[in-house]
Amino acid sequence: MPISIPPWIAIDDKEPLTTEIEVIKLPGSLSSIKYPLLLSQFGPVKRVNGQDYALAWVAHQDYAVDMELMGLETISSVQEGLALATTFGIPVQNLMLVDSEGNAGWKPAGAVPSRTNPANVAQLPKTFQGDLWGIDETELPQVVNPQHGRLWSANARVMSAEQFSRFGDGGYALGARSQQIRDRLFESEQFSEQDFYRLQLDNKAKFLTPWHDYLINLLSDEPVRFAKDIQFIRDWQACACADSVGYTLVRSFRAKLIDASFAPIETGLQQINVSLSPVKRYLEPAMWQLLEDEPDSWLPEQYSSWDKFAIQAYVDSTEELLSKHSDNGVLADLNWGKVNALKIQHPFSKQMPLLSSLLDMPTVTGFGDSFMPAVQRSSFGASQRFIVQPGLESQAIMVIPGGQSGHPLSDYYRAGFDEYANHQSTPLLPSEILHKITIQAIK
Repeated sequence: MPISIPPWIAIDDKEPLTTEIEVIKLPGSLSSIKYPLLLSQFGPVKRVNGQDYALAWVAHQDYAVDMELMGLETISSVQEGLALATTFGIPVQNLMLVDSEGNAGWKPAGAVPSRTNPANVAQLPKTFQGDLWGIDETELPQVVNPQHGRLWSANARVMSAEQFSRFGDGGYALGARSQQIRDRLFESEQFSEQDFYRLQLDNKAKFLTPWHDYLINLLSDEPVRFAKDIQFIRDWQACACADSVGYTLVRSFRAKLIDASFAPIETGLQQINVSLSPVKRYLEPAMWQLLEDEPDSWLPEQYSSWDKFAIQAYVDSTEELLSKHSDNGVLADLNWGKVNALKIQHPFSKQMPLLSSLLDMPTVTGFGDSFMPAVQRSSFGASQRFIVQPGLESQAIMVIPGGQSGHPLSDYYRAGFDEYANHQSTPLLPSEILHKITIQAIK
């Protein structure tokens, strides 16, 4: 959870600049590349659309990199951990702690500049708080033992609006997954390890439900043309389930409509070598505002209405899916488990495909998506599912999509993958010992 984006400072021709030559040595040869780096007093400089901007990044500060994180190995309570969190020289992360006494706490842990005026646009040199930027902030928000007894984050913004205006926006995740986790936590007063494991496997499509309803109403204007589509969408099961075709259609439609609606802005940005991608997560409310207001100024001139524009976006997204995932062009081939199949690849096999059968995990049907607790895309997902209560480690669950051995011929190279893929829980603690290595000193 980054706590603030690096600020850009708009500088003019009067700003003194220097040039440093970075030498990049090429592997496997004696040659190298000399890369000129333009620097200012604020940081490295980049020219965009004829304007120079200097980048002030917290990672350039002395307090941003250290080994204080190792102190977590010696703490014995939540309070000790929260006090230590302000000293960590790491990118800011949500720190969640619980101890054997039942205390629980949250705090943003990492390097935070002391400046008080975060901004989403470039600042001027006179408004940039350079002195404060060089000081590590020690007063950070925290929550300890909340009255309702629950803490959650899911990489979303969890601080108050007042705190947000103080610390800024560092690229928080959309709040859909966090909200779904919160709702599940308030369904009961007590939870077992298996309850939390089931929460991690929650693939209900709450975030896409409004899009599902909108698409059904949209296609219903042409019931004959979209008869099969409507049936699959109605039967979508409201989840990112492996056999759901409707989920695939709804998800793809949303992405295509957003891309098509903001395409003119994206095209303009690409002409100056930038993109909307860093802020794409924030386009969701803007897209709904466009669909509600239907402004003529945003409607592409080749369409007579927003409905026709949206229908074409659906047609385009579906045709792209069929061309990629169906040999016969039939909607039934677009089940989410196939479209979102889990493909865990070794870095070497990506470069040398012949090694794929030796190094990669088996390809299995997909389960889950981005905007829900069950996070899983084709090449991205939860690297572990870990649930433990301090003092009750014998009941803990630890599921990972691969074994402890890095040797592809080892019996343990793929150990645990089947349990991960089939959503089975694996005990954290070791079971029966099958092999033992004894290391003896030579006298």
